Amino acid sequence: MVGAAEDGGDADFTGVCQFITSSRVKAAFNSFGDFKAAGPDELPAIALKHLPEVGIEYVTELYKLSIATGKIPTCWTKMRVVFIPKSGKSDYAAAKSYRPITLSNFLLKGLERLVQWFILDCIIREPLYQQHAPKAAPVRQLSHLLSLMWRRRWKVGSIS
Repeated sequence: MVGAAEDGGDADFTGVCQFITSSRVKAAFNSFGDFKAAGPDELPAIALKHLPEVGIEYVTELYKLSIATGKIPTCWTKMRVVFIPKSGKSDYAAAKSYRPITLSNFLLKGLERLVQWFILDCIIREPLYQQHAPKAAPVRQLSHLLSLMWRRRWKVGSIS
């Protein structure tokens, strides 16, 4: 298992664990495109969308355990990088002629989606916007949310 950095303190993840329900897990799986490329585990999104209720409940408990312990199963963290040729390039011998795509496992993506929803629904009380985004586009990627929350926390003193 991959764990979070040890800071010596005990974090309380009760709110996140209560937020993670079978219906939200199902909604997270349903938010994925049916035929998106699978990660290294080769488990496609469509398979997770068609899990029976007992499977959804099992994954829900796995997610809660992962959050409560601060650990993610190592097999979920493995990624596969695929290089897609850019169109209109005259020479494909150069690395810059390709666009890298990282394929991660949908079980990890599901957990990330739930954490993202928790942050948006339960922690942030006002929209976060990218500083230089056109038309002040709201931030939706989890990594950007966490980065902006961290910066705002240290500049303002609180997120809300």
